[in-house]
Amino acid sequence: MQKDINTINRYLSFADVCRLFSNHCIPMSAPFSQNDPFEFSIILDDDDSLYEAVIKLSEESKHGITCYSETATNLLLWAHYADKHKGVVLGFDANHSFFENLKRVKYVDRMEQHGSSNFDIILQKSDNWIYEKEWRQFWEAPNDYYDDLVKLPGDNREHLSLKKIPMETITELIYGIRYWDNEFLRKMSIN
Repeated sequence: MQKDINTINRYLSFADVCRLFSNHCIPMSAPFSQNDPFEFSIILDDDDSLYEAVIKLSEESKHGITCYSETATNLLLWAHYADKHKGVVLGFDANHSFFENLKRVKYVDRMEQHGSSNFDIILQKSDNWIYEKEWRQFWEAPNDYYDDLVKLPGDNREHLSLKKIPMETITELIYGIRYWDNEFLRKMSIN
């Protein structure tokens, strides 16, 4: 499927970059663990069938969302998702078949209660987040999920769901301005 974008970007912490290159996996999050606590509130309040669809996406941690951005240069995204500029931004070929289920987030000033599909509603966010220029993938593939494959200093997540990704989709790697300040890299240079 041809999209109106050729490259999408993923902001990653140093630990997530290590996971990617050691296991060929990117992190996923559960639908209800997104930054905006109000993101799915309309679903919870109004529509039982839509609520059940979202619950199905996140039950038993076997369903997840991977998020990307159109931009690789947003300072807020670097601070929030790339460990305060200690991580990286990876560019991906958005036209690769791996991204056939990639969907653009719709930013709205008022959350809509109805759409042509459940995903129309799940893909909407408050326009307060418009600077993210976000795209999402939804996954339902239990065989691609792993837990704690790589544990690095400073990585405080106990459990993590990961999705296998073809490495040929990567088109660029941009180091954060504080990349070399990572605790793990400092320990390696001392030894």
